[in-house]
Amino acid sequence: MCGITAIAALNLPIDMDMLARMTHAISHRGPDQDGAAQYEAGSLRAGLGSKRLSIIDLSEAGRMPLSNEDGSIWIVYNGELYNHPELRVTLEARGHVFRSNSDTETIVHAYEEYGDAFLERLNGMFALALFDQHKQRLVVARDPLGIKPVYYHWDGGRLLLASELRALLASCDIKREIDPAALGLYLSLGYVPSPYSLVCGVRKLEPGAYLVLDSGGLRSERYWTPPAPEPHADLSTAVQHIRETVTGAVRRQLMSDVPIGVFLSGGLDSTLIAHLAMRDHNGPMASFSIGFPDAAGRVDETSIYNRDLIHARQVARDLGMDHHELLVSPTLDVPDLLVRSVVGLDEPTWEPSFTSLNLLAAEARKHGAIVILTGDGSDELFGGYPWHTAAFRHQTLERRSGAADCAAPAGTHWPRPHAGDQSA
Repeated sequence: MCGITAIAALNLPIDMDMLARMTHAISHRGPDQDGAAQYEAGSLRAGLGSKRLSIIDLSEAGRMPLSNEDGSIWIVYNGELYNHPELRVTLEARGHVFRSNSDTETIVHAYEEYGDAFLERLNGMFALALFDQHKQRLVVARDPLGIKPVYYHWDGGRLLLASELRALLASCDIKREIDPAALGLYLSLGYVPSPYSLVCGVRKLEPGAYLVLDSGGLRSERYWTPPAPEPHADLSTAVQHIRETVTGAVRRQLMSDVPIGVFLSGGLDSTLIAHLAMRDHNGPMASFSIGFPDAAGRVDETSIYNRDLIHARQVARDLGMDHHELLVSPTLDVPDLLVRSVVGLDEPTWEPSFTSLNLLAAEARKHGAIVILTGDGSDELFGGYPWHTAAFRHQTLERRSGAADCAAPAGTHWPRPHAGDQSA
C-alpha cells in the first residue's frame, strides 16, 4: 500500500507546502520512501507527491515520482501490476529502456507506447497520477474494480487529489461540510459508493475510469465496464473456468520482493487461497488467525467466537504453514483500540470486524509479513449482499431522474457518473 497526492492547476502556481501537508497526512501508507516534485508544461502546472511501501524492486530506483528515459512523463502510483513482466518484455522489444525492475516504470513506458489505451493493458490494482509534458496534460486513473482509492476536488481551475480523504482535508482548502446525499447513502447502505464522499466538494474517481486535465479543463472517461457474462454450456465447464481463474489470480498475487502471509479463518474462501498459495509459493508461508480466550486465558473451543480459530489451526497444520495465533486479552483496552481503528479509517463503516483486522494486521507485521492474502471479496463476487443490489438500484434511479450532485462552488462542473456503471 502506497499513498499518492497531487495538485494540478491551469495558469496558477502550485503550493508545494500544501502538497507537503497532504502527503504527510498519509505517511502511514508508505513508510519506506517518499518524494515530491513539481512540473510545468504550457498552461498546466502540477505537483506530485508519494509515500511508498516497497513491494516490487525495493531499491532507490523505484522511488517516486518516477519518469521515462527523457524525463517527459512522470508518475506517482499506488498498487501492484501483476502482468508487468510480460508487458516489460513487449515494451523492451519496442525499444523502451528500463532503469529499474519496478512495475511503476512499466506503467510509464506503457503510457508512452499506447497512449490512453495503456489502461486496458494493465492487469492489477492501481491508482495513479501521470504528468505528460509533451501533451501538456495530467492523467489520473483507478483500477477496473476500484480496489485502490482516489479522492479528488475540482474547483474549475485547480485539481487536488489523494489516496485518502484526510489528505485533501489537510490541504486546508476544503470546507468540512457533510454531503447530505452521501450521508443518506451511508445510512442506507453502510458505506459510501463512488462517486460520492461524505465531504461536499470531494468525489471518488469511479472504478474503471480516468480523468484528464489539460488546457480544455477537466474531463472524465471510462476505459472499462463489467463485461456481460457468457453463458457456459454446462456446470462442469463453469466450475473449471472458476478453478482456472481463482488459481491464476492467487498465483499472480504471489509476485513480491517481500514476505507474504495469509489471514486464515478456516472458512472456504481463506482455506482455498491458502492451499493455492502454498502450492505455488517457494518456501514457508505464515498464516495468522485471531481468537478470544476467557478471563482465565483459556480458549473455549465450543464457543462460536473461536470457531474460526479452531478451523484455521487445523487448516494450517494440514497445509504445513507457519501458523500464528493472536489471542486477544480479556483486559484489552477496547476504547483505545476503537479510537485507533477509527482513526485508520477514511470514512465510517458498518463492518464490525475492522477492529479485529487492525489487531491482526499489526500482529502480521510484527512477524515480518508485509503482504497479506485474504478471502475478502468472495461473498461479493459470488452473488453479493443485499446492499450491493440497493446501490445499483440507487444509481439507476439517479441516472433516470437526473438527480444533481451536492451543491458545489460556482464554476464547478463535475464529470457525471458514467452510464452503465455497475460497480459500487
